[in-house]
Amino acid sequence: MKARTIEEALQGASFCLEKAGIENPRVEAEMLLAHLLETDRLQLFLKRTQKLSSRQEYLFKELVSRKAAGEPTAYITGTKEFYGYRFNVNKDVLIPRPETELLVDRALPG
Repeated sequence: MKARTIEEALQGASFCLEKAGIENPRVEAEMLLAHLLETDRLQLFLKRTQKLSSRQEYLFKELVSRKAAGEPTAYITGTKEFYGYRFNVNKDVLIPRPETELLVDRALPG
């Protein structure tokens, strides 16, 4: 089997996540692959023709499977951005939600 490019891997993952009923499957796939490759989504776009190693493909499929099974992305990546800060998260903590930022804004003096 020939190595897939970043774009090909993202297309396959997006299809899998869409079939699983995941909202914004392309964005979710990009976030998972960016996490795996320790980069950002812009770099994925810029390097979309770069081939993935067989190890990277295997690990990416594992991440996509976890997401397709309904595991939150923050638990898969171990991080969540909240109010301009990056927090480490795991299954023992609640994931900060965007709506919570509104509560913080209301609670802050100003």
